[in-house]
Amino acid sequence: MFGLAVGFQSKGQNSSFPNLISNQSEIIQKVLKDPEKYRLQLIYTEIKRDSKNKPRFTTHRFRTELNEYFYPASTVKLVACVLGLEKINSLRSKGISKETTMFHLKERESQTEAKVDTSAVNGLPSLAHYIKKI
Repeated sequence: MFGLAVGFQSKGQNSSFPNLISNQSEIIQKVLKDPEKYRLQLIYTEIKRDSKNKPRFTTHRFRTELNEYFYPASTVKLVACVLGLEKINSLRSKGISKETTMFHLKERESQTEAKVDTSAVNGLPSLAHYIKKI
């Protein structure tokens, strides 16, 4: 396991916390060793709970104060795909797979229904095709 201590800013103060990023991948290590070249930016939110289970959030940032564009909407795509696949995996015993058709119905006017997906080969929405489109 590769451990790296990275200097982050937490609420305007410099802080360092070791082993935030651990990975055996040489590619990840290469990026971490030269963050300017790869335009690496990280945002990490630490969640600690008190004795009453009330959460306290501390956000740590690395290279986000620069004049480089940071597009947080893209950061959620991988997480959404992984969580979707985990959920599908837990439903496998019920015959559900990533290719299973899934409809999105609307409960209020501001939402959009998805009963078809014209970009899919079979014309139906599924997790597998959504992941492919992402």
